[in-house]
Amino acid sequence: MSAPLRSHGTQLLRRLFKIRLPCWSVEVPAWREATRARTGLYTTEERQSQAGWIGGPVGKVFLISRLTVATLMVTIGSTPACKRASAPARAEKTQAPAKAAPDSPLTTMSRAAAAGPTSPGPTAPRPGASGRPIPGLRMDATHSAGAPIHAENLTIFPIYASVQANLGTFTTLQSALTAKTAEVREVGTGRPGQPSARPRPTVRHQRTTNPNPPATVTTQSESNRTVPAGEANSNPYAVSSDNRQAGGSGARVNQLEIVNRGDVPIVVLAGTVVKGGKQDRQIGQDFVIGPNQAVAVDAFCVEQGRWNPNRTGKATGGRFQAVDSLANLPVRNAGQYAANQSLVWKKVAEVNRDNAVKAGSGTLMATLDNAEIRKRRAALLGRITAQLGRVPHPRQVVGLAYAVDGRVRSVRWFFSNDLYRKFVGTLVNTAAVEALTAQAASRTSVRSSTAIEVNLASAADVRSFVQAFKKAAVRRRRVTRGLNDNVYYRSSQGYKSKAHLRNRGTDHPVSVDISAK
Repeated sequence: MSAPLRSHGTQLLRRLFKIRLPCWSVEVPAWREATRARTGLYTTEERQSQAGWIGGPVGKVFLISRLTVATLMVTIGSTPACKRASAPARAEKTQAPAKAAPDSPLTTMSRAAAAGPTSPGPTAPRPGASGRPIPGLRMDATHSAGAPIHAENLTIFPIYASVQANLGTFTTLQSALTAKTAEVREVGTGRPGQPSARPRPTVRHQRTTNPNPPATVTTQSESNRTVPAGEANSNPYAVSSDNRQAGGSGARVNQLEIVNRGDVPIVVLAGTVVKGGKQDRQIGQDFVIGPNQAVAVDAFCVEQGRWNPNRTGKATGGRFQAVDSLANLPVRNAGQYAANQSLVWKKVAEVNRDNAVKAGSGTLMATLDNAEIRKRRAALLGRITAQLGRVPHPRQVVGLAYAVDGRVRSVRWFFSNDLYRKFVGTLVNTAAVEALTAQAASRTSVRSSTAIEVNLASAADVRSFVQAFKKAAVRRRRVTRGLNDNVYYRSSQGYKSKAHLRNRGTDHPVSVDISAK
């Protein structure tokens, strides 16, 4: 027992009971004291000494162990020797400077938000919201846009985060399909005894004339409801009249089932392209599929001319494979944000036309699987990924932004670096296809360095793009049949969505997507 505690115990008993009792303690060898300090383990004698035995006339009454949660440490000592022993320790404690308790992450974040934005250079490190410096140009309280990476008409920006949430471990749909722990299939094609997703009843608020109407709340199964043509035109988030069941087999154009047989949740991004089944599709919104769960998900057809279980002469069995790229941005926006199947088909046709590719079924895969485009994409990816591998503070990168021809097209970040690294290949592939499509549309596949320099985007452009949604009102909330809900926003520049785990609140979304119109 240390001398200061013996002295404090004596003073406490004097004040409470007005008594003087003899000093009593147990001598502790130096080696045992060192072991005790390192391990926190105590012998019986040491626990008795530190807890304190009341002796003398009172007798040995009680022992309170220091190992309990609320520890009362009282040692009786009133002799001059005890006082003299405690004096140097008290003096040392008085002279020692007080150590300030560290701020909690929430306190630090609040202070950073109250302090307002700073203006460091695009690549200069700055203190992050959690006290950790992050490079780049600050976009909000916890995220910044890093230095640009240029390759031809494409510019990539790493997105940094000073705070990363701990929401658990997740995997991607492509990884789960490769490991055979997941399956994507047409509705109604599950084997007997397998779980099958069932549609929920539709919940929809009536449209009002209020210029700032309350957010619309819908369930995931709304994507299978036939909507009058007039409503589809008046509501940018309505589902078009093409969103219907086709044929008599139970399969639906705008719905698929994803079965997760693994032990880890699967994150599926909106725009994920799956090929096979009765026609190629893109996933309509972000989904988190829980372990051992079968979920009905929104989907939009990206292959207008086929409705049969044979693809390129091979039977699909109603099953799908995932592609390593999201749909081109106009195609994804038509599904995820406009929810209009006819518009999706129109945008697919434009992408194929720009890339000068043809397919009898009109599938988007005519572009994504084209050998020449894949070759050029690989060359572009090599330049981008080599530079991404050299960005500073790589463990703080949680997402990417990309610009094509100097215009910011998309920003996507995740709650952690771990999840970002699982999707970085998909994000870069998507950006590369977007850049090559823009080149093909302008009919100049090889650009001069002068033309490229004229159309360079900067981190300031990314910040302006993200901050355009700072005051955007919630336009819609969607309750999925997975583990997440999605919140949608809209501004004059484009669209934004946040995917939240339903049981974790909205402070740390799984993913945030911002897309240009």
